Amino acid sequence: MNTQARSAFINSLWNNRKLEKAIHVSVKARLDRKQNIFDEKMSKHPEALNEQKHYQENWKEYRKRQQIIRNKMLRKVACRWNAKLKIA
Repeated sequence: MNTQARSAFINSLWNNRKLEKAIHVSVKARLDRKQNIFDEKMSKHPEALNEQKHYQENWKEYRKRQQIIRNKMLRKVACRWNAKLKIA
């Protein structure tokens, strides 16, 4: 690889890295802004905050239920595909 191509390659990597950092900073700023809006809303409605706490405490059960539902759906789809393959 000649030096010109190598320097172009290194510059592209460097620019990609700078772009990644810029994206990371902008996403972090957006998330902080959303969190601030969320905090403002929650300070006005304490009952919503209790609901949020309840969700955070029970999120494992919620995810488990969602996984069971997803697995059932996947099983149904797999059965249909197997039936179609046997017919064809």
